Amino acid sequence: MLERGRQVVGVRFVDGDASTATALTLYEAGTQNEVEVSANESLTITDITITDEAGGDIYLDQGTSKNLYDLIFAGNLAANGGYVPQFEVPYQCRKGVIPKFTGSSDAAKISFCKIHGFITEA
Repeated sequence: MLERGRQVVGVRFVDGDASTATALTLYEAGTQNEVEVSANESLTITDITITDEAGGDIYLDQGTSKNLYDLIFAGNLAANGGYVPQFEVPYQCRKGVIPKFTGSSDAAKISFCKIHGFITEA
């Protein structure tokens, strides 16, 4: 059983080109207080919500390489599509890592990624 730590919500909302992998902003759950993941902590993701007005390939990963080792989620959404995967087993990121989201490159559309999870000492 996983030890639950500080509960967090991670968000990336882009009104425009979201094709550059950018780290989510993490907040303490229920607040607007930003939090970081220190070098000796791990973020565990329990669920994800992703939407993209333009559709196309979307990624949530621990780096920018989109390789299988770093990949948390990837998909191809239809225009105005969304996806809400529920993990059977929560996904634990490497120590000190905040996931990065990549959405569509359409400058006139909105891309959105939100996660729930918790931070624990690694």
